[in-house]
Amino acid sequence: MIVTCSLFLHDSSVAKEPDSVPKFIEGDVCVYGGTSGGVVAAVQARRMGKSVVLLEPGKHLGGMTSGGLSAVDIGDPRSAGGIAREYFRKLVVT
Repeated sequence: MIVTCSLFLHDSSVAKEPDSVPKFIEGDVCVYGGTSGGVVAAVQARRMGKSVVLLEPGKHLGGMTSGGLSAVDIGDPRSAGGIAREYFRKLVVT
């Protein structure tokens, strides 16, 4: 099931300008939460040809994995598969 979403974005910079118009972003799939799971969901939806809106209310994207947990969590390479394995492989190369 694909849900179409429209987001109304209102930030402080837009509110300070009286001539500004709030922004609308539309996508086939809306993922709320930029944790590792949210990023992977957005990547997979895009690979399936859908337009994706990834909305993270904080300032950090990727959750604990991009924050450093991945260094200790990948002791056995067989423990990760799919998109997570792709990420770890690219992490090792860089």
